[in-house]
Amino acid sequence: MRKKAIVFLICAAIVLTFSPAAAAGEDSGFFNMGEAPGVGIRALTAAGETARGFRRDADGDGTADVFYPGSVALAVTLGETARGEMYILTLSSSEKILYADQQTGGGELEFSVKFTLPESPAELVLNIGSTAAGFEKIAVTLFYTPSAPPADTEPEPVYVPVPLPEPAEPPYAACERGEECPLAAFSDLNVNAWYHDGVHWALENGVMAGYGGGKFLPGGTASRAMIVTMLHRMEGRPIVVYDMDFSDVEEGKWYTEAIRWAAANNIVSGYGNGRFGPDDSISREQLALILWRYARHKGRIRPLSESPGLGAFSDAGSVSEWAAEALEWAVGTGLITGMGNGRLSPRSAAGRAQVAAVLMRYSLMS
Repeated sequence: MRKKAIVFLICAAIVLTFSPAAAAGEDSGFFNMGEAPGVGIRALTAAGETARGFRRDADGDGTADVFYPGSVALAVTLGETARGEMYILTLSSSEKILYADQQTGGGELEFSVKFTLPESPAELVLNIGSTAAGFEKIAVTLFYTPSAPPADTEPEPVYVPVPLPEPAEPPYAACERGEECPLAAFSDLNVNAWYHDGVHWALENGVMAGYGGGKFLPGGTASRAMIVTMLHRMEGRPIVVYDMDFSDVEEGKWYTEAIRWAAANNIVSGYGNGRFGPDDSISREQLALILWRYARHKGRIRPLSESPGLGAFSDAGSVSEWAAEALEWAVGTGLITGMGNGRLSPRSAAGRAQVAAVLMRYSLMS
């Protein structure tokens, strides 16, 4: 009884000194989660959702550690072998207590630990008291690494559409559209069609390829995996170490590393139910969103004024709310144009020739 009273007093003292305002460092770094028998631990976002993990080879020895974006909350689940009574998070270097709490009960028990993030790299220790065999301390080590501070403290600019400047000369104007034209290698491509410049650019730069049998399928719909793969090729096929959580993206597929790169850089986020839908046809508004995120990743979204906006299209009301800002940007920059008769057709599937034209226009942006 005396031991529990002491525990309660310690907890009360810590709670009095903890202030939510002190947690201003939210999302400012990474956690490397430790392990202990019977204990499961993960980082949570401010909304209480599980934080997305990143794999890093911090020591350069080929051993990948899983880091989680920093937050002010950790969720700890205790199994039968670690029935908890008291939880104290300390800085191992100073034994400074960052958080303390008391829980009772048997079997699985889940609770959140909230604490102030350190301002420098630190080793943290979560001490868990077990009631299974007296007050035996279970220690779980956590490593925290803050992210580098921003280069400046200027407020983030408000992003508005940027008009696309007209090139001095139409792309590939010098192409004679004969046998030397890359389109001539495909039986289903017309070198004099509206899509010539876009497809010429995509083939010449290795962004797109044919389907085999001398076919390109300019009118075929593009899939979500295709779009991400094209952007990955435009980026030079970078390799990233990242733990994807898409249930329908298998390892070793032609699109796997492209999706891994795009997810690691917040260019794609999937459907929100653990699926990415690599084989699904991509709609025009989905294309706009992915390209907008890619441009944001590259720092190519600039503040500017005046745009015709989506109101110029009779079907602007069918634009999904999540795609409105991206489509406003894509239309304002001239990357995506209407489909004729004053319609934007945001939910229609994007064709391969259309995608080639859009990506070529993006490549011409200054």
